[in-house]
Amino acid sequence: MNKILLALLVSAMPLLSSANTLVFNNTTAITFSNFDVSIGTSTVNSGSFGKFTTTGSGNGILTASYIGKEAGYVNFYFDPYSTMGAMTGASVSQIIDGAGTVSFGFKTNNGSGDAGVFNNGDAQTAVLGYAVLNTTGYTGYDFVLGFNDFYPSDADYDDLVVGFKYTELVPVPASLPLMVSALGLFGFGVSRKRAQK
Repeated sequence: MNKILLALLVSAMPLLSSANTLVFNNTTAITFSNFDVSIGTSTVNSGSFGKFTTTGSGNGILTASYIGKEAGYVNFYFDPYSTMGAMTGASVSQIIDGAGTVSFGFKTNNGSGDAGVFNNGDAQTAVLGYAVLNTTGYTGYDFVLGFNDFYPSDADYDDLVVGFKYTELVPVPASLPLMVSALGLFGFGVSRKRAQK
């Protein structure tokens, strides 16, 4: 009987293992100067280029929150569902479904119609793009991203600063409640059988 119970538990493990994790990969370390956004007590002068992906077959929620900016251009963060500008307290969220490249980006406008767009996964340059910032002593986010717009000779990654927080959604498979009730009935039957002996 213990073997049957163990077999049921082992067969249920795949139902519970559908994790989804946010990963920053393909990284290249960078250094820069003149970062002018206050991020806790840290001095920010380094970070990494790379690409955000998710692993696993589950779901998660990615929330991007505005932290600060130092730019003359108008810059925005966007995902497939919404756009966020430089407003204190602003945040946007998107549901991530399964593994793959996370869909988000930054866009900029210098006021004369010139616009630049940088999507997650685009080839990184020192003029236009984002870096994951090395922040010490700043908590509350899984990652802090600094966007650099295409203003000439200004690669300081403080033109729009965004914090990422990722929350994994753990689904309850439809068969799990049925299996738990079956195990409960099985245990009740065994205990009655023992009581009758």
